This record gives sequence, structure tokens and C-alpha cells, in this order.
Amino acid sequence: MCYEVCLQYADNGHWNIPSVYLLNPTSLAKPNAIELLTADVNAYGADVVVITESWLKKRHPDSMFNIPEYNNFRRDRPKRRGGGVAIYEIFLRNSITSQMALMHLFEKTKYTPH
Repeated sequence: MCYEVCLQYADNGHWNIPSVYLLNPTSLAKPNAIELLTADVNAYGADVVVITESWLKKRHPDSMFNIPEYNNFRRDRPKRRGGGVAIYEIFLRNSITSQMALMHLFEKTKYTPH
């Protein structure tokens, strides 16, 4: 699957691997967190942004946590405080293949009690 996803980024026979920004903000729901994240993402120009410990729940609408020009995929942690993952993918890289890769990642993500 990685080969297929990365192939779309190939440029004149050279791999152009998407840039990834990884962050654990310990809650995107706290005041100004999404604004700070948006500023960081714009400064770094990441193709994919992975957020661990998003702390988002069903009561948090996607519209409050959008980053302009990015698709938002999220997996909230049910029934317990903390946890959750959010992945943002830049629209310019948006394709059926990359969406399938992200959905595959989420399908394999399971929460297990400690």
C-alpha cells in the first residue's frame, strides 16, 4: 500500500515522500489549541499532520477543528478521558489512494484497555 501511495508523489523518477508533522497536544479541545496547530501546520507546510491524544469526543463537531486546505480524519476514544487520533491531509495530495490508505490505518486502529 505504501508503494501505491508514495508512487503518486514520484517526480521524474525520484521519490517525493510526503512530509509528516506529528504532535501530541494533550487535547485539541483546549482554548486556542487548533489556532496554534493551524499556525504550526502553515509554517511547516506538512502534507500530513498526525495528532495523538486529540481528546476529541462525539460532542466536538469536525467544523470546530478544521484546518483550511486539509481533510480531517479522526478516531475519538470512546467512554474514557483522553486518547484519540486526528489525521489531516492536504487537499493538494487528496486522491482515492491516499484516502484508502488513511481509512486502512483507522480500520486497524483499536483501543485496548491497559
